[in-house]
Amino acid sequence: MQAEQTAEQAENNELPPVVRDPVRSRQIVYLHAMARPLGGSTDSVPLVIGYPRPSQSACLEGESLSIETRVVDADGQALAFTWGTDDAEGQALFDDPFAAVVTFTCPGLDAASNGRNVMVYTLIEDPDGLEVWSQEGIAVYPAEYAQYDEFTQVKEGG
Repeated sequence: MQAEQTAEQAENNELPPVVRDPVRSRQIVYLHAMARPLGGSTDSVPLVIGYPRPSQSACLEGESLSIETRVVDADGQALAFTWGTDDAEGQALFDDPFAAVVTFTCPGLDAASNGRNVMVYTLIEDPDGLEVWSQEGIAVYPAEYAQYDEFTQVKEGG
């Protein structure tokens, strides 16, 4: 048998869930933040649910890796992708800079460089012109970068 609610508890039940229990409601509020409003426009911004995810977080110059971004549109519209980087070669580093999943070729480095971080970003847009950005860094190292040091142990005498 349940005890009757106090006046304070009853008043608390009138509050939105995020105020009653912000920790439990945090994820629900995040997912519904882009939901379409009642009685208004049905347009909603695409929601990125996974930042650009490269198949590896570091590469040697000239090496290729694949990158994808997970995104949904509450309206169910087809989404357009545009990929780019902060590197001077820009979109030329992608096999198809307008695909959902791309192959990225790690750029070359200056002769004196020990490596650098390249920012890869994607712009996702729906047919209504609503858009969202997402980005990720990829470490690029010289092609002759030593991935391990050779180790030889000589055992003397017996």
